[in-house]
Amino acid sequence: MTTFQERAYQEATKNPVFLLQRRRVMPTGEPEGYYLESDGENFTTDNGDVLTFKTCLEQHITDPNTGWNVVREEWLTERVAMTREEGGEYFKAQEYNYPEGWRVFSVPCSDEMAKAIEVYEK
Repeated sequence: MTTFQERAYQEATKNPVFLLQRRRVMPTGEPEGYYLESDGENFTTDNGDVLTFKTCLEQHITDPNTGWNVVREEWLTERVAMTREEGGEYFKAQEYNYPEGWRVFSVPCSDEMAKAIEVYEK
C-alpha cells in the first residue's frame, strides 16, 4: 500500500508541463524616511542613502502607514515548455531580458492538456 507522500508525489509529477516565469519586483509603499527614486529602481533618503528593492524583500521592510511590505514580487508566466531542459535553455539564451530573475516551474495537468502530453511523448 502506498503512503500519502508517495501518492502525492505520483500525482504531482503526472503529466507535468513547465511554466517559464519571469520575476517582477515592484514597490507598494515607502519605508519610513525614504522615497522612491525617479528611476523607480530603489528607495533613497535626502542624505543619499540607498535602500534596494532586494534588501526590502530580504528584510521584509514595511510601510509605517499600512504595515505592508514596501516591495512585492510576482512571477509572471511567459511560456509553457514540455520539458524543464527546454525551459532552462530558453531563459539562458535570453537571460539579458530577465534582470529580476526567472524560473522554470513544474505543474501537473489533466484533461486535454494531459492527452496532448501523451501524444508529445510518443
